[in-house]
Amino acid sequence: MARLTIISLGLIAASYGIVNAEPTTLNLIPTTDTLRAGIGIIGYYNAIVWPADGSVTVNLLETEYGIGGRFEFGADLTLSGDRETLLNFKYRIFDESGHTPAVAVGIQNAGTNLSSQPYVATCKTFPAARLHFGIIDTYGTARAMFGAEKFYGKLFVLQTDYISGSGNWFTLGFVAGGMTGWSVNFAGLVGNSDTSGNGYLLNVQWGATL
Repeated sequence: MARLTIISLGLIAASYGIVNAEPTTLNLIPTTDTLRAGIGIIGYYNAIVWPADGSVTVNLLETEYGIGGRFEFGADLTLSGDRETLLNFKYRIFDESGHTPAVAVGIQNAGTNLSSQPYVATCKTFPAARLHFGIIDTYGTARAMFGAEKFYGKLFVLQTDYISGSGNWFTLGFVAGGMTGWSVNFAGLVGNSDTSGNGYLLNVQWGATL
């Protein structure tokens, strides 16, 4: 099953206060970023792409939670087709320093009928942009992943990323944030082949300390 374009709406139940939303991925790829301790996310995820043989859609209810500043976990419930739970884990092993990149390991879609996707992600900040590199296993094949993000103040980020392989995509998009905890991510996707097809993504989240 191909990974898909994303339309996501995120809501967070707040116990102590609203914070700025903290996406820990680019448009598609996981990064070394993790949610700060005590930040939790509940979201709606809808994915659509148009490969050569038609369209594919997935709907998910998402959750994420940050522990200790280095570890985050989540559970996503599929809302279309067969109901199942997709588990996600990430741990940042090394923080970025002046000479070395940040490094994180994780797994997506664990414990499900879908293909689990273990990965290693790295990140290094340069004056022009933050650059992301890594390897992710999709359907038993290691794929390269690359990405970059450029911050314009605290509330706008330009993002692009890419996963190799005929069933994946190149993306270009942005994240716009607000002081009340909301952020909006929009991007267009260009498929690496007719197998993946083209599409778009929209991701809206609201962040709060639990």
